[in-house]
Amino acid sequence: MQPTSAAAGPVPFKDIAAVAVARRPVAEEYGDVVVALPSRLYPPQQRWREYQGAWFREAWVPGIVALQRRFEPRAGDVLLASLPKCGTTWLKALAFATAARGVYPPAAAAAAGGDGRHPLLRLNPHECVPFLEGIYLDGEEAKLDAAPSPRLMSTHASYPNLPASITEDDRCKIIYICRQPKDMAISLWYFMNCSKAKTSSLSDEWESITMSLSDVWESIREGAYLGGPIWEHILGYWNTSKTEPDKVLFLKYEEVLRDPTKNIEKIAEFIGQPFSDAEKEAGIVESIIELCSFEKMKASGANSTGSLHMMANEYPHESFFRKGVIGDWVNHVTPEMADSLDKFLSAKFYGSGFTFAE
Repeated sequence: MQPTSAAAGPVPFKDIAAVAVARRPVAEEYGDVVVALPSRLYPPQQRWREYQGAWFREAWVPGIVALQRRFEPRAGDVLLASLPKCGTTWLKALAFATAARGVYPPAAAAAAGGDGRHPLLRLNPHECVPFLEGIYLDGEEAKLDAAPSPRLMSTHASYPNLPASITEDDRCKIIYICRQPKDMAISLWYFMNCSKAKTSSLSDEWESITMSLSDVWESIREGAYLGGPIWEHILGYWNTSKTEPDKVLFLKYEEVLRDPTKNIEKIAEFIGQPFSDAEKEAGIVESIIELCSFEKMKASGANSTGSLHMMANEYPHESFFRKGVIGDWVNHVTPEMADSLDKFLSAKFYGSGFTFAE
């Protein structure tokens, strides 16, 4: 279905007005699929399911099944993909500010002194760029249909978990970001212990999540990190980026952090909106970096108070902005733990040509 609005996209998903289409909730529609899947308790109070080789919280699986079966791509669609806590929030901000710069000039936002006129100054980046599996889980397909093109969306699903309508359609581009697993694990540990989750896909009850660091650390080795095994998640996008560079742009969080200008220009070029010489001379790239800086986003009222209901979880806005640094893992794990995980993952990636940025 084509968008009903004549406005140019992307626009913040939260701002899209659409008439809801009555459908059977996906948790009920695909309930039989979910209960037949292998399961485990992780963390102790949450049931997880293995779907097509990847582990997800049970409450997420119906959304992924619906995404696979119902998503219809459009020319210009851009999908941001990642494992959880790999710079997803920052990538959403950078990609939105870059792709929507014609509609929402970043320089004007900076000049306004943060008065909230730019979407990223009044909304959390996740309210601008939605998770596709969350859209189907929450019954918001009508908003997705009403979104003007080009659409900017995201996912935590692995490449094999994506619908064929995305992987086999050259009109849909994918930007993937990964992060050093030791920092990723520490970030997830803090993040999940700030959140609440529905007790099951069919429940309206919420409970606080309690995870130990060892739960998260060992989940990587066990292949049970959300969306994992992480080596298969990363290699799915890595290998595709090598064989189809026009399909997948592969980024590393640490490299984006060290050289945001170079990587923002990569994003713009990849999505077909390269910066003109005039834009570069006018400092548009620098304005995007300033607008999306960790300090500016963390200080924003949209990210310092309140909470976000997303993907059957409740997250305080502030939990998305903890430190955003490289190497914080040294403050939480022993050198022996780090060395053991490094050796384990080196074996998994052996021969692929992939290495983590340090």
